[in-house]
Amino acid sequence: MRKHGTMIITCKRRPLIIRGEESYEVRAAGRLLSDNVRDPLTDGARILLAEGVDPAEPLVLRQRAPRWTA
Repeated sequence: MRKHGTMIITCKRRPLIIRGEESYEVRAAGRLLSDNVRDPLTDGARILLAEGVDPAEPLVLRQRAPRWTA
């Protein structure tokens, strides 16, 4: 298992809603994990586990906010 310290997953809601379900883009450490998930935390965690990340590592979810210039 790979150790990373706290893994931060960022998600961004995709503009397209299909059949009433929202879709998200998910990234970890700036790397795209998936561009079409329904539950960013658990789906992102499953992807990281499949890549060999230690399941004992803490996981944090943050929403990527749009950048505004004023």
